[in-house]
Amino acid sequence: MRESRGLIGRAGGDNTGARSAGGALMERPTGGRLGLEGHHDVRGFNAGDNNGTPIRGLLEDGLAGTNVVQLGLGMLTNSRQYRTFCEGNGITVRTVDEIRGRVRETVRQKLDELAQACPGGRYVDLDVDGVDSAFVTGCPGARHGGVVTQFQGDALLVS
Repeated sequence: MRESRGLIGRAGGDNTGARSAGGALMERPTGGRLGLEGHHDVRGFNAGDNNGTPIRGLLEDGLAGTNVVQLGLGMLTNSRQYRTFCEGNGITVRTVDEIRGRVRETVRQKLDELAQACPGGRYVDLDVDGVDSAFVTGCPGARHGGVVTQFQGDALLVS
């Protein structure tokens, strides 16, 4: 884990660890989370805490949905039910098509907005399933049409 300029980053592991890392490293409900990812990760807990539940878990732990930003989501990688859940909880969602060609600027803008709104720290999550499957062939959650690796690198540099 690394902290820089009030931002907290964690590298490695599957997304199951994102809930505990994010929860441990920011004060809820005033913390903020920005993720560059392919999926909403708001599944229910019927199968327990898992790779598809970290955002729902953070919300249930007290993080305000208005302090969650999801960038780079695939058009065909999420169900309407999960999108509706995110909208109903005030989560900011931008698809890969909405940020393509403007990743750096979008990440910078959203981090600045979170800095103003979230005095409890900001947690950045660069989820590999948001990368186009051509670049991460071993990631089962990645899909064709995701961001290219340069965008992930841009997001990391801006963070």
